[in-house]
Amino acid sequence: MIKKPKEKTELEVSYRQFLPPSSFKYMMMFGKLFINKKNKEKFEENEKKGLNEKAKNHEMIHVKQAVNKKNSWLLFYLSYFWMWLKNIPLFNGFEFPYKFIAFEMEAFYFENDM
Repeated sequence: MIKKPKEKTELEVSYRQFLPPSSFKYMMMFGKLFINKKNKEKFEENEKKGLNEKAKNHEMIHVKQAVNKKNSWLLFYLSYFWMWLKNIPLFNGFEFPYKFIAFEMEAFYFENDM
């Protein structure tokens, strides 16, 4: 059962073969932090050194954004996808729209604010 955003207080880490795509280090979906299995060893090394806090904070900001979207993952992801689409990925490439999604801009801005 998927918990509502408000019920997530920390991110569960999940290592997957294809998530996230190779161009991303991390990806948060429904309050779970997905890390590609190719990056597992590096992530665990960094975890021991305390070097993952910024990335985990960035992804946790997305959880808080979902809370602000009426505590709904569906509304959060629909809004996220709409912002991504508005940046016309077919003309600008697929990484360009990501950088201009308001949710990402906010998360990057505050990721150092623990």
